[in-house]
Amino acid sequence: MATGWQDGIPYDFNTLVDSDTYVFSVSDINDSGRIVGYCIHNGLLTAFLLTPIPEPASLALLAATLPLLSRRRRDK
Repeated sequence: MATGWQDGIPYDFNTLVDSDTYVFSVSDINDSGRIVGYCIHNGLLTAFLLTPIPEPASLALLAATLPLLSRRRRDK
């Protein structure tokens, strides 16, 4: 089982994938939060890349600031 640690608490990477996938090795986690490693998916050994998806609150904040950035750019 592939387990990581966050704030001293163990975290099972299998909670991030479908039930037909078993993560058994995590090779790296980069600064952007992307996770690479190896898993068994539908009975086959394969490599994987997990990419984080921003939370809805983050997307709402981005959507609210884009018009302000655009306006600021036009004013210059």
